[in-house]
Amino acid sequence: MSRSKSAPFALPASFDLDAIDDVRDWLVPAIEAGDVALDAGAVDRVYTNSLIMLLSARADAAHHGHSLSIVNPSPAFADAARQLGLGEHFMNSVGS
Repeated sequence: MSRSKSAPFALPASFDLDAIDDVRDWLVPAIEAGDVALDAGAVDRVYTNSLIMLLSARADAAHHGHSLSIVNPSPAFADAARQLGLGEHFMNSVGS
């Protein structure tokens, strides 16, 4: 089981329905290969579906024995997660 130590993947500024497919297409092989860090620092808009997809990806990563963490969450990302009651799911996984 290999652990990936690559640079965090930067989430798009507008993490909306148009961006979900691109992020998912990157995430699927990444979480099978090792630990994944997502940089949410540039996110200025995030849709509910995007956060739900990230929750699913975290569960899939755990199934493969890996982790998925959020680094550098922007205020918009953190606020959206908290407003949806998902703050503890994302903020507990925050790396620096």
